[in-house]
Amino acid sequence: MQIRSIDLANNGNNAVLIENCYNYRIDGGTVNGGGEVRVAARSEFANTRDVTVTARVDTTSVRESPCGENITWNITGNASLNVC
Repeated sequence: MQIRSIDLANNGNNAVLIENCYNYRIDGGTVNGGGEVRVAARSEFANTRDVTVTARVDTTSVRESPCGENITWNITGNASLNVC
């Protein structure tokens, strides 16, 4: 799955949630404020793998929990990062 560009502002909960996915990519865009950008996985399903996130993220956080497999983060902006 490929998303070419995102434009998200002041969302609640998770602005972006990629959970138990594989071969997924966000190629650019912005997230400003609101909920965090997150890669996650539930234990009853296969772990998240082969994900690339490229975006400018401001005034929120970026988190990977639990650690995925082959996750690539290309984050600019002032987001706090908590990734593996």
